[in-house]
Amino acid sequence: MNIKVEGVTFSYSSTLALRGVTVEIPPRTFTAVLGPNGSGKTTLLRVMAKILRPHGGAVYVEGREVRKWGNTLYKVLGYVPQRVAPTGRIRVYDFVLSGRKPHMGFLPSAEDYKAVEEALRTVGVWHLKDRVLEELSGGELQLVLIAKALALKPKVLLLDEPLNSLDVKNQLAILRLMRRLSAEASVVAVLHDINMAYRYADYAIFMKKGVIHVAGPAEEVFTEEVIEKIYDVPVKILREHRIVIFDHERLPT
Repeated sequence: MNIKVEGVTFSYSSTLALRGVTVEIPPRTFTAVLGPNGSGKTTLLRVMAKILRPHGGAVYVEGREVRKWGNTLYKVLGYVPQRVAPTGRIRVYDFVLSGRKPHMGFLPSAEDYKAVEEALRTVGVWHLKDRVLEELSGGELQLVLIAKALALKPKVLLLDEPLNSLDVKNQLAILRLMRRLSAEASVVAVLHDINMAYRYADYAIFMKKGVIHVAGPAEEVFTEEVIEKIYDVPVKILREHRIVIFDHERLPT
């Protein structure tokens, strides 16, 4: 599904977080949103998910403003937050099943149960199905959050720092999963690891101070000039290996 952001502005009290952001995300791509802390990445994702209402501009999914989708938006859009604080003794299986609510009738159907099992197995946490959320490690909880979003079978999947708390093996597994999902859905993830984004994403958005500085195919926008401008550190790009490294000779002493 096509996602279009047009002139979006958003403020937290007197702090301007997004400054007239405009970007179009192609359908069926894995898009990485990158930038230093406080650049507006999470705010942009939450506006796209209709969690925050922009003070100016609008977001469109398939040419239709998200506000006009109403609750039907959540039949096609899944969102994985940056963090969640488990409350109560909620079983993992029941928590992931709650991700099916937009499709669910009065009672869960066989299709709902099948979607939950597929999601848990896809992210490798089927063995945790009978555990309660508050007993999970940070990494386990992160995987369960992703499973909940996958149970929806979304056409748009928004993930805010999905690699948080994951070990390297699980980071790579989730990145490969997002690549696979992007064959059928628009996957947008806020990432901090430049090299992970460069290697796995096929579209990239670089933000700084609430503004998008550049957006486009990863192979085109991952340049030394762009990364140095965004992060204020000198780098070298080894394109044959798709690796970004610090240029230590030019680092300030």
